[in-house]
Amino acid sequence: MAITTPKEIRPGDVIVYFDDYPVLRAQRVDISPNFGNQELSEIGSSNIVESVPETITSQVSVETNGVGGVDVFQKLMGEKASDPYTSGGNDGVLTQDDFENAIVDFACAIQEEGTLRRTVYVPNCYLTGFDFNFSVDGVHTENYTFLGDVDYDCLSNYADTRIAIGGYSALTGVSGFVISGYTLETGYAGLQASTGGIIRASTTDITLTNSGSDTWVQWPAATYSGVASADRCRLLYYKSTPDTYATKQSAAGLAGTGRAGVFGRQVEIFLGSGITGAASEKALRVQSVGINGDLSREELEELGNNRVVNKRLNTPLRLNLTVEVAEHDLEMYARLIGGTTWTNFQDYKNNEASENLLLSSSDVTTDSTLIVKVYKERGDTHTTQLEQITMSGLYLTSKSREVSSTSRGTMSFGLQGSYITISGTGEDPY
Repeated sequence: MAITTPKEIRPGDVIVYFDDYPVLRAQRVDISPNFGNQELSEIGSSNIVESVPETITSQVSVETNGVGGVDVFQKLMGEKASDPYTSGGNDGVLTQDDFENAIVDFACAIQEEGTLRRTVYVPNCYLTGFDFNFSVDGVHTENYTFLGDVDYDCLSNYADTRIAIGGYSALTGVSGFVISGYTLETGYAGLQASTGGIIRASTTDITLTNSGSDTWVQWPAATYSGVASADRCRLLYYKSTPDTYATKQSAAGLAGTGRAGVFGRQVEIFLGSGITGAASEKALRVQSVGINGDLSREELEELGNNRVVNKRLNTPLRLNLTVEVAEHDLEMYARLIGGTTWTNFQDYKNNEASENLLLSSSDVTTDSTLIVKVYKERGDTHTTQLEQITMSGLYLTSKSREVSSTSRGTMSFGLQGSYITISGTGEDPY
């Protein structure tokens, strides 16, 4: 009797997508629906009379290795119209003002024993947080968390399910939208058409019609009166004859080549009051830097709807920074105090001070700046910059010192602010 090997899903069996963009260098994915029930009881009974399911939402988290490019983050902001992994990418500029409408649809294509079996799909995933971590002894990581709607497993004929984002265009006699750069009339079929986060039509109600290099997505006008120009238009569709998993891997750029991460030696840190990123301002002995964005949201529901209709960003925005340095001469501490004190400290180090110097936590500035520069070179010389992260208006929230019998002394600082700019240089990070 032959022994059957149990089926299992391995890392090479899953492709992760934000909308129609494959996420390269993904390390971990977690999808967790939030189940809740409202229990109803009554006087005269010791039992629960009825348990009514509440609106289901999904928590999604994606951990990736950072490569020094802004395209994935830019895609989350809905600002990248073309494939981020082709030439001409990594040239976006993002700020804190772009977080409000940071929304994608999330999907995972999964194979079993070499055959594409299903696609896990979570619509309307709003970005609720991000973590960028740089370490002297590890790979730069970028981690994202989302709050989405109820999850779906697309099986059988729907195994090769895909996402396309469309845009408003005036149609006569029907409701719908246009998807630029897709021709889906032959070999594909619609599964769901949504605008503004609400499903407007499903399966046989959806008609796909090619128009040049674009596709019209249409459904009976009575279903919905029209599409507003500000609506986010999304088509969930499937390929009638599914691609092989190997074909999808190749199309996603998952060929096992190119750069897979940024190391600490590729990163330069500048932190302090009044800095501009000049070479002379580079911070020394930095061991780690962590940037956390708290993008928590308020869920908006409405009468007559079983779904969350909006997830509004809570303000004011909270951006947190943690920095750890090997304590050597209090340079980083003096940088955060800034002004005349920083100048005097430089003189003190050079034995040029004309008077004693007293550093006090009460003198810390409320207007520090962080600049992170990521370079392509992994050697000692940095000439090709890939990315820059700038945080301004930072104020100190914590400071600690640690010395032990088995390790060097360190100083750790916590700062907080609301302003961030993330920009790419146009260089290919791969």
